[in-house]
Amino acid sequence: MPIRLPRPDPGQTAAGLPAQPPPRPAFQQSLFRGEETAKVVPIRPGPESRPRAGRGSVQRATVSGAPRYRQQELKLADAAVAARLKGREGVVSCNAPVAGVTHRLLAFAADLALVAIASGAVFLGLVFWGGVPLAGKPGTLFCAAGFLLVWVLYQVLWCAANLDSAGMNWARLRLLDFSGCRPVRRQRFIRLPVFCLGTLAVGLGQAWALVDEEGLTWQDHVSETFPTPY
Repeated sequence: MPIRLPRPDPGQTAAGLPAQPPPRPAFQQSLFRGEETAKVVPIRPGPESRPRAGRGSVQRATVSGAPRYRQQELKLADAAVAARLKGREGVVSCNAPVAGVTHRLLAFAADLALVAIASGAVFLGLVFWGGVPLAGKPGTLFCAAGFLLVWVLYQVLWCAANLDSAGMNWARLRLLDFSGCRPVRRQRFIRLPVFCLGTLAVGLGQAWALVDEEGLTWQDHVSETFPTPY
């Protein structure tokens, strides 16, 4: 009677040990021919990567409850109009009214009175304590030159301080530029000699406001500033 041997288990070797699983094939082929595949590092495919959307199609996530801001449109047309109006000479591009001639004369008279008081005090001191004779033509010329010098110094001090004069403050006037802002020190120094020139020219520079379309004087046009009531 033939003896039947037990059929070996395919998962075990002849010695009874579990058989080694067959090596998995390499996923990356050898880059060089003739080399063994054991030298190739196997690379296993990972999980499927999320398809990347095109540029500009994905919006950034925002925190819940956080406000979203949108860039405002620039009003280029309004800015261009304002720049063009500011560049035009003699055009006031703000809503502030221009002070009238009477109001200007009131502020000028107040400043003139302060200068006259200061000049009179200096002249009296020269007569009584300095012994300087002020009678006759030389004395008159000396008084006129001294008064003009005190007036110029008075105005230069206010320009250097970049402030309105005491007469303008008393008459409730303030100086603005054509865009509605406070003038800079350079504009005040430009305004002063033109004001003196217009006053010495028989007041023609101040009377120009009577025929000007916007009531501006010579110094207003040159320095691009004007007084306005407040």
